[in-house]
Amino acid sequence: MDRLIFNFNIIAALVTALLSSTYHTLMNHSFSISALCLRIDYAGILLLIQSSFISGIYVGFYCEPFLQKVYWTMITSLSTITAVLVLHPKLQGPKLRSTRTTAFVLTGLSGFAPIGHGLFLYGWNEMWERSGMPFWLLEGAAYGIGAAFFATRIPERLKWGRFDIWGSSHQIFHVCVVAGAVAHLWGVWDAWAWNYRNGNVGSCGVRG
Repeated sequence: MDRLIFNFNIIAALVTALLSSTYHTLMNHSFSISALCLRIDYAGILLLIQSSFISGIYVGFYCEPFLQKVYWTMITSLSTITAVLVLHPKLQGPKLRSTRTTAFVLTGLSGFAPIGHGLFLYGWNEMWERSGMPFWLLEGAAYGIGAAFFATRIPERLKWGRFDIWGSSHQIFHVCVVAGAVAHLWGVWDAWAWNYRNGNVGSCGVRG
């Protein structure tokens, strides 16, 4: 199960990058193809969020299969709602750009629910070490910064034409997404290592 979870997270990150590159490659083909590929790009972002939750909850509640299922159900439900908001053809267009970004951010912020629950169960010190929490916070900061640049279109809105090739908000957004994904994978590995050192691997992680 450990390998399945880790590999799923890595594959999801790669698929997200592939779908995003597909959109940027085909966005100038035609209006209909561009709109379709943009929604596929959004689906990739949701896949990354979903996989990050699944792996983070798995290692954070390594010996709590019931809580794993509860929070997996929660993020699946939220991701489904967000998918409707960001993928529905009638909810596309630049006017709803901030709305779509907000939906993604709020779905990501729901990660504070399992973190808070873990703090209640294990206390700050143990939760900090057992769950990969420092890396989750770093991941959240990276995604949050990226989303802020994406929504505000800074710096190009301040200096038109200056950032057409390098340094645009969208490029900064993608750098932040990659940084967040790397931080998450690092956190998953760190949390798994803690469970391994404390004898949980192979004893309680396979239950449920």
